[in-house]
Amino acid sequence: MPLGSSLESAMTQATLNELAKMHQGLLTKEINSRQAKEVAQEIIIKKLTYDQAVTKGGHQQITEASEISDFVDEVIQQYTTEIQKMKDNRSRLVSFLIGKIMVLSKGQANPQLLAKEINLRLDLLFLK
Repeated sequence: MPLGSSLESAMTQATLNELAKMHQGLLTKEINSRQAKEVAQEIIIKKLTYDQAVTKGGHQQITEASEISDFVDEVIQQYTTEIQKMKDNRSRLVSFLIGKIMVLSKGQANPQLLAKEINLRLDLLFLK
């Protein structure tokens, strides 16, 4: 049986509805593109609903300000030497810190919110 026909048979109306919910979650930044790929697989293969796939798989992005702030605090404390070395190259420094936080959060922190919080913290740090 060709792969296309097995995929087509797996696509029920319920599955398509769940994939539409996943797309909406992607648009609202509830999940990111990497998480969407994993959620789609769970919807199609395991026949989970969108909510089940997000909850069971831990795929929801971290967007809570206090959690983002905690990650930024931890990484700034851990990498003070690197921050001082890279302070003249702000974009490289922000990218470096985002990368470290993404590892720490297992890819679940929202990168846009991280960049905003990191820039605020660096402004405060370098004004001292």
